[in-house]
Order: sequence, then structure tokens, then C-alpha cells
Amino acid sequence: MHLPRFFAPRPKAHPRKPEALRITAVIALRDDAAYGHAYFQNMAEQGVEAIVIENDATPETRAIIDTWASHGVVREVLNHPYEGHMDWSGLLAHKQEVVNTRDSDWFILWDSDELREPPEGYATLREAFFAAGADGFDTINFDEFVFVPTSAGEDYVGRDFRAEMRNYYFFQPRKWQRLNAFRKLDRPIDLMAGAGHQVRFRGQRIWPHDCVLRHYLFLSDAHGRAKYGRRTVSEADHKRGWMLERARTTVESFRLPDPALTHVKAGGWDRSRPLKRHPCFVYEDAP
Repeated sequence: MHLPRFFAPRPKAHPRKPEALRITAVIALRDDAAYGHAYFQNMAEQGVEAIVIENDATPETRAIIDTWASHGVVREVLNHPYEGHMDWSGLLAHKQEVVNTRDSDWFILWDSDELREPPEGYATLREAFFAAGADGFDTINFDEFVFVPTSAGEDYVGRDFRAEMRNYYFFQPRKWQRLNAFRKLDRPIDLMAGAGHQVRFRGQRIWPHDCVLRHYLFLSDAHGRAKYGRRTVSEADHKRGWMLERARTTVESFRLPDPALTHVKAGGWDRSRPLKRHPCFVYEDAP
């Protein structure tokens, strides 16, 4: 899929100082205590606040939300009832309603297993987003680097997984894999057409500098099997063909990635040998 770069007239005035910029992450949370406080800590470091869609969160996850609400990082908590299965369609529709009705300079669609960084040359996402907006751009892509354990003995639950996990692969099934940071403009934002990974709106201008997304799908073999081995998805997700590789994956078929598919983080990012599929899941045409 190709998204054109439209060179429309510059939008409304952008804040004149980075510290005045308001960036809001929209994140749905349910059973995410395995990641501890990492995602909210990352937001705080990057100058980002959060609107939380609480999907009937577990007590442990709710305690994490409450902690960061008291620290001023969580700006608002909304409820989205859990119906006994993954409902990406319903959650995404709720996120779409939020970004079209709440105020912010920028929004980011964020998940609990993600940490985010600016491109080289910028100290924080706030600095990077400020530069993008000041130059008239309104959409930002994140290159996705997926960190995984590659042996049954690795277990990063309850540990500093950002510092300790070293194996990753560059995930790029399409040119702009995570085009989901965007300015709040005077036009409707469509999250559904691109499944939340690629936002759409009239007159988009995509910043030519990709930010970094660290994606931690699971933190141990046991965590991966528990998280994905019994997952079911909504009827709406089935109709759209969303998350089906996760729904096909069972406790028995879930598998750790072959270390030969990964790079070892030791400096800059290695974008060679990009993967178009996650090796831990079962796809429809898999043998």
C-alpha cells in the first residue's frame, strides 16, 4: 500500500517552544502487569502524557495506572468493557473517537509492549515532534524493532527488559509500518482503514525522519504462550482479517524465533534482513 505525501498548506500554528508541545498517547490496557511500569516511564522520559482506555483492567494493571495518574502522566482514564475476547476493532473505534474529540498538539497510538525513541539527533520525542511540526509535517512513522527471547531459559518478566534483552529483528511488512503519530488538525482522523498502524486523513505530510519503536511481544517463552496461546478475537476482527495469526496460534504451536533471524543490539539499528511476518505466530498458509 502506498500513501502519497501531499504538500498541502501548512496547518494551524504550532507551539513556538518544544516544552509547550502537548503530546498524548492513547493506550488500551487490560492484563499488562508483566511489563511493569516501563511504558509509562518511557512516556514520562519522552515528554508524553496518556489517555488510557481501561479494558476492564486487572487489579495489578489498575494499580500501575493509578500510580502514573498520581504522577500526572495519565491524563484521563476511560472504560471499555471486556467481552471475553480480544476486540481490536472495538478498541480502535474507541481510540478513533478519542483522537477526534480530545485536544492535544500530537497523538500517538501506543501499546503496553512498546517503548519509543526519537531519531538520531533528538533527545526526546517532544524535540522530534516539535521539529516535524515546525517544518509543516503532520504524520510520523516509527521503524519497528521486535525484541524477543530466543531460548527457553530467558525470562525477563519483572526485570529491566529494555537493558537486558539484546536479540531483535527489524519488522517491515510495508514501507511505513507504524505511521501512527499525528498532529491534531481540523479534519477527521481515520484509524480503522489502516488497522491502527497507518492513520489516514486529508492532506497528510509525512516527516522524512523515522522514529524508533522497540516492540517487546513477550518477555519469556511462558509469557508468550500465556499471552497468545489461548487468544480469541471478535467477530468484527475476523471479518476484517485482523489479528488472525494470533488467534491461530495455540500454546502448542507458539514458538520462539530462531536466533539466526535476529540481530544483537550492540550499537546502531540493523535494518538488514527485514521480516514481513512474526516467526512466533501461525499464519494461514503455514505448513
